[in-house]
Amino acid sequence: MAFDRAYAAHAAVVIASAVRYLPPGSARILCLHDGIDADYRRKVESVAPGHVFLWVEVTPADMPAMQEKGYINRVSLFRLGLERFAPADWSRVIYLDSDLVIGHDLTPLWHADLGGQPIGAVADVYQTPSALQNRFGLPPAREELYFNAGVLVIDLDAVRRTRDLSSCLQFLIDRNFDLDFLDQDALNVTFWNRWKPLNLAWNVQRYLRMSDPLRQLWAPFREPAIIHYITSDKPWTPRVWHPWAGAYWRVLSNTPFAEEVITRYGVTLRHRLRIRLRYWASFIL
Repeated sequence: MAFDRAYAAHAAVVIASAVRYLPPGSARILCLHDGIDADYRRKVESVAPGHVFLWVEVTPADMPAMQEKGYINRVSLFRLGLERFAPADWSRVIYLDSDLVIGHDLTPLWHADLGGQPIGAVADVYQTPSALQNRFGLPPAREELYFNAGVLVIDLDAVRRTRDLSSCLQFLIDRNFDLDFLDQDALNVTFWNRWKPLNLAWNVQRYLRMSDPLRQLWAPFREPAIIHYITSDKPWTPRVWHPWAGAYWRVLSNTPFAEEVITRYGVTLRHRLRIRLRYWASFIL
């Protein structure tokens, strides 16, 4: 994962939701950060007792500065340094954004067959590859898919051999970060037709509900394995409705970050009750 102090509480929710399905002490959790102090790191670690945490501070010398674009900042680039930042004995990694909730054992995702491709990802159901194809003169996209970069299974051995992630970062720098979706666009260009589409369940995005026609695409799972709160529609924003927001609050309430999030974002008891009611309704409608 990659996050700063502002997103650490949300990252803790991701971690807490992931380890509840894993055997004690089985996870090695790499946290790329930009200067989170030791006390706060210990607070994050408290949500996953017994599991191994590796903290790597990414300095300005490690990753270039970037002007914030909406809710996207420099921390988003940290995943592009995994060739360097991940331990040398790691041959595979699951990268997770900090605006997720895990609803299933990640072991099947860890063992996903990438079919010889360097990364596995889930198609972004709101984007098509045509804009990138036209802008950069790329060949036709396989299956007309563009992937969302919030959940990635990365063959580290493969990308270290080819230095694809470093190339992706350089692609952004050369274009002065002038891409609509920044590192996600750059990743899609770099891995054009060289990524394995994964089951939609591993990155269920935004307004998809159990009753939607796309529900069949995450079979055999009974519910989303990973809920991804894409765009600015975050579950901790009280005046933005997301049908899966209740899943975030259910996990947050069992972490030491609940009061911090409630206070920081002004989420009243009324807001939280409304979120829970709407979440329950999503399973009924």
